[in-house]
Amino acid sequence: MTKLDIKIRSDNLVLHGVIDTPRAHSKVGILFLHGGGHSSAERYGDVQSFFSDKNITSLAFSFRGCGSSEGIFEESNLKDRLVDAESALKSFKDITGLTDNQIFLWGSSMGGHIAARLTSTHSNIKGLILQSAAAYGQHAESQSFGPKFSDAINTENNWIDSLAFSSLSSFSNPTLLLYGENDTTIPEQVKEIYSKSAKYIQKIIISGYGHKMLKPESNIEKNAWKEMVKSALDFIRTN
Repeated sequence: MTKLDIKIRSDNLVLHGVIDTPRAHSKVGILFLHGGGHSSAERYGDVQSFFSDKNITSLAFSFRGCGSSEGIFEESNLKDRLVDAESALKSFKDITGLTDNQIFLWGSSMGGHIAARLTSTHSNIKGLILQSAAAYGQHAESQSFGPKFSDAINTENNWIDSLAFSSLSSFSNPTLLLYGENDTTIPEQVKEIYSKSAKYIQKIIISGYGHKMLKPESNIEKNAWKEMVKSALDFIRTN
């Protein structure tokens, strides 16, 4: 397998990404969309290696203002992240030759919201893997990350009109929901609406995990990590 650092143009910024390519020619790809805060492409190093060993190519990138990507985090918002995701998907396809109907989107936490939104413009995406997926109301999408964004998402039931839900309800391909059994970060109502919004849904609750599922520390979490990636691999192989 080969890991290649790439540059992705998004607006007037350069984003950093890592493509992990298997030794054999791959006909399946995953675009990873990381979560909020100062998460980055680095979160997916081990996950990318796992899937590369299974002959699945992948791209993980850092949204603007995160990791090694250009931009100021506090000046960005969810709409900017959607633009970045579009740019990353285009670069992934240009470099690998893969098409939408060969690519799965894996969105973690905030990235789950972005992945669901991306299906509005890419309805032929092969499938969605929504891991610890969050959802945000329409007012929050234009608020810069910081106090204004925090105020918007701390409003009761702010997520009720989320475009992630309406986008997912129009998506015809399979969706896998992955949540940790101890995930108290995401409201139960959000998990339930995601479950009801998708037309072809598989929901798996991972024992031994909370919200953060990518960096296991304890033996219980390491076993849960293995269950998570195996569940995702089974989903990809059957779809």
